[in-house]
Amino acid sequence: MLVLRYYEQLSDAEIAKVLGISPGTVRSQAFRGLDKLRSSLSSAPATPRSMR
Repeated sequence: MLVLRYYEQLSDAEIAKVLGISPGTVRSQAFRGLDKLRSSLSSAPATPRSMR
């Protein structure tokens, strides 16, 4: 869903149609997905600059 929203730049209505769910479900799942992604990234160990 996040790929459809941010990479494909589809609207909530377009995503809902593709996935066969309501636009409200798209919004709530996108919010939860972003929240999980933020949590994962904030708890991930930092990569030393020499390894980048």
